[in-house]
Amino acid sequence: MGRKGQELSTDVKNMIVEMFQNGFSRRKIADILRIPKSTVIDNVRKFLDTGSVENKPRSGRPLFVKPRDYRKLERIVKTSRRSSLCDITNKFNEENCVPVSKRTIQHHLHKHGYHRCVNKKKIVIREVNRKKDLHGAEKKGDGRLITTGKRLFSLMKVKS
Repeated sequence: MGRKGQELSTDVKNMIVEMFQNGFSRRKIADILRIPKSTVIDNVRKFLDTGSVENKPRSGRPLFVKPRDYRKLERIVKTSRRSSLCDITNKFNEENCVPVSKRTIQHHLHKHGYHRCVNKKKIVIREVNRKKDLHGAEKKGDGRLITTGKRLFSLMKVKS
């Protein structure tokens, strides 16, 4: 099982070592800093064995795509906002020497706030229907027309 508590900061670890070197007992250090005595003992033992309180590097698989490449991906997305995920993946793979799957890019974009969006459709009204709507509209004092039909728009300028 892993550790249950939060890891101590380097400053606290250095403080433990300084207090130990100044002659404080392990119990007194634990009481002053309000941390468990076993934590103080472990940190002092680690310092005496290695001469340092720094943690060893974590084990684990190295990242396949580096943060620099992900910044490049975000630039691609910002320059071509309407592109599909496949297009973005193809552009990214052309510029990168390491090919990445579509799902990897999708996960990264989702994690950084880029969710899939569908563009709002623009309402296109043919000229014939526009004239019909103008026929049933009321004219305002500033030259604009308010439509009374069932169209989704409310104000329209008249071009003579």
